[in-house]
Amino acid sequence: MSNEEMFKQVIAGAMLEALDLFELGAPDIQGVIARIGLRVSLKFQNGHAVETRRNGLSVMRSFYDIFKDQLTHWLPTTGGSPRKLTAGQVPPMEQPNALADVGAWYGCRLYGYSQGQAIHGPSLLLAHLSCVWNKQAAKNSSFVAHLPLSWCVENGFERTTELVGRWASSLRAVHGTAGISLLFEEDSAGAYIQHALFLLKKFPGLDYEDVTRFNLQVDASPTDGSKAFKIRAVSWLTLLGETIMNELGGQNAIKAALGPESTIFNYDGGAIIQAMPAPQLGRSEDGIVPEGYKKVAKLTKNVRFEGYSRGLFANLPPPLDNLRETLEWLRRFD
Repeated sequence: MSNEEMFKQVIAGAMLEALDLFELGAPDIQGVIARIGLRVSLKFQNGHAVETRRNGLSVMRSFYDIFKDQLTHWLPTTGGSPRKLTAGQVPPMEQPNALADVGAWYGCRLYGYSQGQAIHGPSLLLAHLSCVWNKQAAKNSSFVAHLPLSWCVENGFERTTELVGRWASSLRAVHGTAGISLLFEEDSAGAYIQHALFLLKKFPGLDYEDVTRFNLQVDASPTDGSKAFKIRAVSWLTLLGETIMNELGGQNAIKAALGPESTIFNYDGGAIIQAMPAPQLGRSEDGIVPEGYKKVAKLTKNVRFEGYSRGLFANLPPPLDNLRETLEWLRRFD
């Protein structure tokens, strides 16, 4: 099945698991550069604290316990190339010396590569914990997970929401998203997004994140100390920490603004707005933009980070302008 045929089926109402088959290549680049899956992205504070890092490890262990039969590699704080997992092996993610070294960055990754897939490519299964060190205490740390849409469909999107809520509670997330997204190899999104921008323009419900580029733009922004509590984007699930909820007038005001079509779930430290029962792609050329996403975007417009100097994309061919394309994409639901 070609990518075009697959998208036609999904837009026509076929189950979203067909998107697991999507593979994007690019001229003069060997292999697959992007896939599509459900991406969870959570930002949290106090990543330098040992207790927070242990909570992050509990989230990683939760991911491992669910997907252990499909996980193939892991990467410790020391980095390097992904290390192969043997069947039933729990990787030593705790790394006690690194965990307790609050003066250094801490993190780890889990991967699940399908049979025959080359490592260093985008994976439908991934968990990545990244915690700042003590001299960056005011900055956000992050947890990212890739889930196959087939798993979400098979287990029900209610379970996906519940899982994201548990992870958000463990980390006391200050904001985050979960939804259908382009999936790149971690750290390679900026190198390849030029080849996938047409998909973001075509499908408004499709998310994209370059964690490094976003963090650099936020850190370089001249805005005040509240920038750690500015959201990146909205998606099928949009997580708002207590600081952001208070800025928006509290949960009752948020419920009133969204109406009965959107559902709100509490987690320890904030709330999850579910725009609709299941995520949607939409289709720009047909004027199909998910209404639930538009409502969440309208509600959160004033707490969305837009202080970009260079934008989120890279290597765009002329006459495309990075900053203009970034702002147009961020405002696609406005």
